[in-house]
Amino acid sequence: MRLFELISASPEMLRDHLGTATDRRAFLAHVGNDATECALLDLCGDKTSFVLSKSAAGSSLATIHMDGSGDEVTFFANSIALAMIGALAAALSQTKLVPKRPSRSVGRRFLH
Repeated sequence: MRLFELISASPEMLRDHLGTATDRRAFLAHVGNDATECALLDLCGDKTSFVLSKSAAGSSLATIHMDGSGDEVTFFANSIALAMIGALAAALSQTKLVPKRPSRSVGRRFLH
């Protein structure tokens, strides 16, 4: 839910890089049906390339590249959903629409 609130409050130019991020009903329907990964894939939209991987041991990674950003970004985590959130946040931070150094406090609130 915090993720949706952060994205909904972001500038329109940034939301344009995302998919159906502003469709609260669709986002909450996915999350309510325990389909968090689907909700996150909807956020990626058509301007995002991605690769997801999960090992048998449980570690996950997400690699994301967004149109208008720098290089692709890879993020490792204990779940696919957290890896996607981390990679999506890192990719968004590379777009020309976001200041180069996002606040660390925003990241801590976002992931906890």
